[in-house]
Amino acid sequence: MLLALVRVGDIAIVSLAGLIVAFVRFWADDAPPVLGTSLAIGGLIAANVFPLFRVYEPRRLARLDHQIPRVLAAWLVSLGVLLVVLYAFRVGQELSRLWVGYWLLCGWGALITSRLLLKAALDRPGLRHLGHRAAVVGEAGAVDACLERLGSERAALGVVLVMRLEPGRPIPAGELDRLEERLTAREVDQVVLASADVAGVIEPALRRLRQVAVEGAWAPQASCPGVPMLGFTALGDQPLVRLLERPIDGWHYLIKEALDRSVALLALAFLAPLLLLVAVAVRLDSPGPALYRQTRRGLNREPIDVYKFRTMYAHLCDRPDAAHVRQAATGDPRITRLGRFLRKTSIDELPQLINVLRGEMSLVGPRPHAVAHDTHYAGLVGDYLGRHRVKPGVTGWAQVNGLRGETDTLEKMRARVEHDLYYVDNWSLLLDLQILLRTLLTAADQPAAR
Repeated sequence: MLLALVRVGDIAIVSLAGLIVAFVRFWADDAPPVLGTSLAIGGLIAANVFPLFRVYEPRRLARLDHQIPRVLAAWLVSLGVLLVVLYAFRVGQELSRLWVGYWLLCGWGALITSRLLLKAALDRPGLRHLGHRAAVVGEAGAVDACLERLGSERAALGVVLVMRLEPGRPIPAGELDRLEERLTAREVDQVVLASADVAGVIEPALRRLRQVAVEGAWAPQASCPGVPMLGFTALGDQPLVRLLERPIDGWHYLIKEALDRSVALLALAFLAPLLLLVAVAVRLDSPGPALYRQTRRGLNREPIDVYKFRTMYAHLCDRPDAAHVRQAATGDPRITRLGRFLRKTSIDELPQLINVLRGEMSLVGPRPHAVAHDTHYAGLVGDYLGRHRVKPGVTGWAQVNGLRGETDTLEKMRARVEHDLYYVDNWSLLLDLQILLRTLLTAADQPAAR
């Protein structure tokens, strides 16, 4: 999105510079008819010439020493090509040379100003997440070789963490914990593994990285069979092999966020009378609050408070942060009479629209489990924590495929996790819409317990 804005901004800047110069130059005279054509063709030429000068490389956008010389050269070449085209069609003589000269200088000034403003914006604390922050992890020799290739660009390319490991020894658990803390705090968004040790470094690191939304890449030092390769990328002049990708990123993330927030807002407004009626009914059905809050894990396992209508007797409910949480089962005596109906129709989940509106959950995603269940199953089901690479959802792929209800066996939980991971790896807007439609059509036929 940022690159698209910069591209469009450059074309708008040079076109506006031409208009301003034309107004100043011809304000008392009639402008030549070819002027409008020149502005249009000039903008089209610039749109194709600027990328040739590599001014839109995402990790060099904030580098003035890279940007300013290149945009100046790109604009000079663009204007030169325009003049060649106009003279080739024998209309160049109609242009004012003074206007062309002023357009060149005004365009240069505007482009320099735009790069200074872009640099200032990307340096602001609130927008630093638009930049790139990388961690380089591996044996000391391989890490130093990688950093040597980066050279003076290391800081500009966003290398904020370097972890040197002892050769021939597995990566220490403490180092993995430190790396995971930085990832969870969103201080790093790409991890570069500079190592040829698959069993001791790459595989243990990948197991941790699969649990958070982060890019993973490998700086190959030697051939490593069995390591997943999603393609190639680069950090400066250092070639990398991509090992992981963020499941939902860029425009996809913006589309999903827009859908979630807008639908949640409209649904809350439309369902407000029903929500109020249910809240009153819950209070009248049994003593206690209408809403029940439970601490669960969201994106990157960040703790969130998930809301739902209370469906159990208040004195029998688990504490929100309980270390042991009993799953509701069919015929569970803790569930109230009204609660059985609310669970069967999924009305008890409607308050989670508030979580969606707050950005803690999505309409569609892996259903959030109790923290105690996450801790229990993380060691029993492979890649279980990979469910947290996206936001949890009010409904999900597992739920519309009959995997809703009590997971009283390990096989049921494995099946649910498999479906959740399928959703994470195959997300699309069409899949979200399909799940929402199937949820609405089958809600009334679901079992009473979850």
